[in-house]
Amino acid sequence: MKKRMLLCAVITLLLVLATGCGKSTVAKIMNSVEPNEFNKNYEPVIEEDVKKAEVNSPTLQEELAEVETMALNYENKVQETETQQEMNVAERWPLKVWTTELDNLKIRITEIVDETVRDQFYTEQNGWSKMIDEVTAENIGTREEGGSLYPTLQAELWSTFTRNRAYILAAKLAALKGESFDMPEKDPKYGSFVDNQGTDSVYGFLITKMGWTGDEAVISVYRTGKLRGVFTASGDKDYIFTSDDEKVKGLIRINGWNGASFEVNEVSGESPFHVGDKFEFNYVF
Repeated sequence: MKKRMLLCAVITLLLVLATGCGKSTVAKIMNSVEPNEFNKNYEPVIEEDVKKAEVNSPTLQEELAEVETMALNYENKVQETETQQEMNVAERWPLKVWTTELDNLKIRITEIVDETVRDQFYTEQNGWSKMIDEVTAENIGTREEGGSLYPTLQAELWSTFTRNRAYILAAKLAALKGESFDMPEKDPKYGSFVDNQGTDSVYGFLITKMGWTGDEAVISVYRTGKLRGVFTASGDKDYIFTSDDEKVKGLIRINGWNGASFEVNEVSGESPFHVGDKFEFNYVF
């Protein structure tokens, strides 16, 4: 995300500068890469390659490793873009890799479980799909706020969310098949964690992300309140949070695939939060 945000900013700056340099300069910027590369329809190729990864991999661990490599290859194509339009197109390709793999995993899980478990699985997966828009908005704002950069930011964020969900389902399928499966290392700093209270709705969330001026966090607690602020490292998994109004300070703990938590350490002035309050966000996006 950090590299992509920087690239988006550079592209925006170039286009702004180009508007004052005449049509020939703009044309040069817009046509500086292979003209047909970002007009290709890679979706059928991606679907075929993801299916090959499933068929040719002896284990789910090897299958996910192959899909990971595939997604990385398409992410490298994103790095080759030189215009916002190209980036908006190319950013969809890694997402397509992960959505294809996720759909394949869902089908395979439903084929080997009984009807009761299948219904529970559908409910859980539909809940993930229902919550993703709200979690996305809290990460990058709305489409109206994001302007021309929004499709790129959304596609990249959804690639991360879908990749994470694919690994969770792969681990579930591996357990059903009696296979061993190791989850990849989760980002120790940035992530989106939800309190859904066992439902398909967002009751609260903890989001840590890189902002334009530093590391930012948004914490929403059901029936309590919402905090925005900054955070700094205090160990491998722990981060000190300070709200923007400096009234609330606390400890964010990132527990990888097990979620995250927030504990209030200091409160000054009137606040719905109190020292010692601790909140858990165990649903990982």
